[in-house]
Amino acid sequence: MIAASIDIGSNSLKLAIIRCDGNHFEIILQRRERLRLGADVIKNGVISPASTTATVSTVTSFVKEAQDNGAESILIVGTAAIRSAANSSELISLIEKSCGYQLEVPSPSEEARLIGISAVRYFKAENTSILNIDIGGGSTEIALFDGGKPVTLHSLPIGAVGLTTRFIHSDPPTSIELSILTAHVVEEIRLIEQVVNEQEWLLTSATSGTCMHISKLLGGSQTTAIELEALRSLNKRLSKLSLSERSGLPGISTHRAEVLLAGGIILETLMSQLKIKSLMPCGYSLKEGVLIDRLGL
Repeated sequence: MIAASIDIGSNSLKLAIIRCDGNHFEIILQRRERLRLGADVIKNGVISPASTTATVSTVTSFVKEAQDNGAESILIVGTAAIRSAANSSELISLIEKSCGYQLEVPSPSEEARLIGISAVRYFKAENTSILNIDIGGGSTEIALFDGGKPVTLHSLPIGAVGLTTRFIHSDPPTSIELSILTAHVVEEIRLIEQVVNEQEWLLTSATSGTCMHISKLLGGSQTTAIELEALRSLNKRLSKLSLSERSGLPGISTHRAEVLLAGGIILETLMSQLKIKSLMPCGYSLKEGVLIDRLGL
């Protein structure tokens, strides 16, 4: 069986096409288009007409590609930007009219659960405990699983696109901008800090483009462990670079360079406040988690 999922994130739209055999699956194709819905919503509270048109067009193109590859099931999910936008119902309706598929917008805790499921599968952690951090464009999800079941699920309204849009207005960012951004992140994490730190777990992982790119910058590949001290040093270095200089780093596009520092600060602050010294990047995320869960893989 061939199946596909489309994740409409606050930073980008992502497509995954998989081949399933019983409970096993392999990814046969992936695509990504960066549209930055989250920036629209942060600035204006709504998704702009231009972004609506681009999103519908991209989703329709992804659906066609999935169908051309033989997909029998196609799942479409939306995240923080769509949850927050005052006019999200318009986008949901237009997507269904354009491609014939419904857009599901999971609750924040359900999104955390689905991403946690993907981390459990990626690390084969069904018989142990794992804490996963997902830094998106508009929110950050934290999921703790033990024995393949969720123990605690959290979603924080801090994301790489949202924080960049709200707090960073200089190039390179000023120390005052970064101090205000960091203080905001610290306060948001304090809402869950005690609850999470009361738990115990054996593995720690991180999903999302932010974490994968940080891993590559630290070690040359997207499978390099992220150590807290190394991340602190990287963030200090990034904070002194202009956008153009960040874009010149290996594997970093201009779009990624714009939001990389804010994402790095979120990750560093989470690791510090949750007493995490090291974590592993996870190659799966929401788009895989929704397929695993909804199709019973």
